[in-house]
Amino acid sequence: SPVKMTFNIKGGKDIRKAGVYYLNEKTNQWEYVGGKIDKGTNTITFEAKHFSTYGVFEYNKEFKDVTKDNWAYDVVNVLASRHIIKGVDSETFVPNAKITRAEFAALMIRALGIEEEPYKGEFNDVREGAWYANAIEAAYKAGIMLGDGKNMRPDDPITREEMTAVIMRVYGKLAEYKEDSIGNTTFSDNN
Repeated sequence: SPVKMTFNIKGGKDIRKAGVYYLNEKTNQWEYVGGKIDKGTNTITFEAKHFSTYGVFEYNKEFKDVTKDNWAYDVVNVLASRHIIKGVDSETFVPNAKITRAEFAALMIRALGIEEEPYKGEFNDVREGAWYANAIEAAYKAGIMLGDGKNMRPDDPITREEMTAVIMRVYGKLAEYKEDSIGNTTFSDNN
């Protein structure tokens, strides 16, 4: 079973960009594991699922099209450093683009630290082998993206309404929130 490990974080410029990595001895590359940061104690905790060489590194990932004067620069940079968001390529983020349902599913599972799962074919419009198929499988299995029973509409832009529903399901996993405990809002389009 996994072993919970905690490392002290020393030095570095921004603790929010720290993450645990393990050395893949076959490729001789460091691979991101994640970890939960505690700013109060300057520690990071993660679950080691195998014996390996582990280290804590600060990763600073920036995109050419999200400059320091952009209102979202800090948030985009931190989330990219934590491997939650990725660009359309290694240098470009396209901050004003719409986000698809598949992209949002991938973001949510990365934010929760849920590993992708082999796709089992639950949806007519998700093809096995698509870049998002395993991310959608993990989001579906975790109960955070449900589709309509037949389709997931992975390439459709996600609506604000759909994002809100998914985020509340994610919040429910983190805080044991129950959807039926919410009442009406003050919005005229509440229904």
